[in-house]
Amino acid sequence: KYIIPLFSPLGDLFMLLGLFTENRGKIAVYYLIFLVVDALIATMAFVFEKENPIKLLWIIPQRLVYRWLMLVILFRAFKRALKGELQHWGVLKRTGNVKDLSLADVT
Repeated sequence: KYIIPLFSPLGDLFMLLGLFTENRGKIAVYYLIFLVVDALIATMAFVFEKENPIKLLWIIPQRLVYRWLMLVILFRAFKRALKGELQHWGVLKRTGNVKDLSLADVT
């Protein structure tokens, strides 16, 4: 749960450094194979779940942004844990003013 996210920046760093060596062609081929296999698995999952295939386009930003965002969150949580700080959800102000949305749909 924590090991892969902690070491994934090293993998990305080594891949970027490898792009500046004579092995850049091999690295590009392996990364392309990884992306194709990832897309095929996601497509199979969407077919099995009968999901809208247009949502598969979200794989691209997920690969570029989401993983790094989760890594930042992991490191912040790890830093807070080392400091001994407790994480909490905050305080919800209760007002008692809740609308019944099921009655609004009747009209």
